[in-house]
Amino acid sequence: PHSLAALKEENYRDHPLEVRRSLRFCERRSHEEAVCLWADAFAATSTEIAERLNSHMRVAPEQMFYFPAGVDRRHFRRHGDEELGPTYEYLSERTGLEVETLRRSRIVFETSRMDRTKRKDILLAAFAKAGKGREDALCIIGGGPENDVMKALEAQRQADPVLRERAFLLGFVPDEMIPPLFGRADIFVTASEMEGFGLSAAQAAVAGAALVSSDLVPFALQYVPEDSIVVPAGDVDGFAEAIAALLDDDEDRARRARNLVELTTSLDWIEQTKAFLAHLRSLCIAVREP
Repeated sequence: PHSLAALKEENYRDHPLEVRRSLRFCERRSHEEAVCLWADAFAATSTEIAERLNSHMRVAPEQMFYFPAGVDRRHFRRHGDEELGPTYEYLSERTGLEVETLRRSRIVFETSRMDRTKRKDILLAAFAKAGKGREDALCIIGGGPENDVMKALEAQRQADPVLRERAFLLGFVPDEMIPPLFGRADIFVTASEMEGFGLSAAQAAVAGAALVSSDLVPFALQYVPEDSIVVPAGDVDGFAEAIAALLDDDEDRARRARNLVELTTSLDWIEQTKAFLAHLRSLCIAVREP
């Protein structure tokens, strides 16, 4: 293994060969090797990527900047009820639920592209267990396109009475709705098995949602291992237990959410950008002042 593509291939090694082949790991790895031959500076979005760039791509450490994905705190923050009118109307239209039902519900949220590596099926299966008997809990999943993955998830949803009533697939989420959905969510869950960093998990933490993450999402392990709940990838029961625990304990959920906001101040987009531009200038790369 050489690079980000190799790291992702390793994360996905237990899947059938036909699944791995369709993701074209070798082609992606070869492209990354070609890029490294002519690039002057590198932004590594995880420590694993930085290590591979150095050990397998022969990229000098001084060429690299560790650049976790920035989050714009002007948009990703806790949203008050007075701000959420359009968001509730949007959710009501997409789910068929009354606005008042949405207002009083505890929302388990996830959004990302509709890709099998995101393991939204794990989230649905976990919510089917955790949501049983909890009439005030909803699971809302965003992301497109409407492909075979989404069709399979919809079939999974229709086959379970809990999911049929209280889990919803939004499809593509309009840009203006993304920050307030993060800012309204009570719990954000990512069961993803292929992440270089985990931007959506970081956005959720900055926005004040409690976080449940697979152990293959670097953000949760590197930044917030104590205040998120990290579950082995693919462990449906583990995800179900984590979601149920947070739904049951309002105080613990709120405590974790507050701590996550405090722990992610370093992800401020403006400060990260300033540091990155300073790194480029140290390599004698001309960069204008923003």
